Amino acid sequence: MSSINFVLDESLVESLQEMITAHSCYLSEYINLLNRYINFLKKVSSLKNERAGLIKFVKKLRYLNNYYTFNEKIVILAEDEQLEDIPLIPIIRRVCSYNIKVLEILDILNFQVTQSIKNEILSKTLNYNIVFDDQFVKIMEDTFRVFIKFNQWMFESLEITGCDMNALDSSLSIELIDVATKCAIDDGIDLEQSNDIILQQVETCSTEEEYLTTMNEWIDIIKQNLQKFNTNADTMVAAFHNKQGSQNHGTNNNNNTNGTVLSNKGSASPFSPTRSNFLTTPKKNMRRQ
Repeated sequence: MSSINFVLDESLVESLQEMITAHSCYLSEYINLLNRYINFLKKVSSLKNERAGLIKFVKKLRYLNNYYTFNEKIVILAEDEQLEDIPLIPIIRRVCSYNIKVLEILDILNFQVTQSIKNEILSKTLNYNIVFDDQFVKIMEDTFRVFIKFNQWMFESLEITGCDMNALDSSLSIELIDVATKCAIDDGIDLEQSNDIILQQVETCSTEEEYLTTMNEWIDIIKQNLQKFNTNADTMVAAFHNKQGSQNHGTNNNNNTNGTVLSNKGSASPFSPTRSNFLTTPKKNMRRQ
């Protein structure tokens, strides 16, 4: 095995910049959601510690997002340097390493929001109207998994190797994918036949054009998921305020109090590596569709 030695061109640089923007938008949307949720939880005096925990995550996400906003320029050419002189792999290695760090933190945050903090809120308030509902938790899960798989595709499709030239670079491994794959193998699941996006295997790209085309397909899918995430976050936060207003004003309030609420069924996280998930992926470079 050896890494595939593609070089940059203007189209690749443009797509890579769009990829960086997508990751920044993901963090921005999440920060916006948490800020609104924290503001809503101010109305419940017993949830001071839960708010403090979420505020800590907001500060961390803001710090991480500064990299995408101010530091990652993809490539800065020297005066006598041309794009075709710059290899793609060092850039993908650098960007994916940072992306994976961000996604690992989001994995912990997702668990906190949908499990730990949720359970604390329910134990203190017994109010299912102030926790994330099942529909939105599923959207959070879908969005996160698409970003995870996109980053796996970015480096595995180039066969980026580490110190061992016969193996993929282990520094770019993603915990969720590694754990899910191990569990699937232990359970006797045929990875080639699995419809779970996390278990789908990545094939290598043979040309820069193929890599660019597939990356653009991934970016389109990412944008669709981000739009869905943002729209449903707005809907859910509005529902929080409607339900709170209804409780405050009693039967004289016309706000709708109906809606799906998060059920307290078991303790398994919806972000469990063994959870089945059927999501759209680009038709190229995935062994199982």
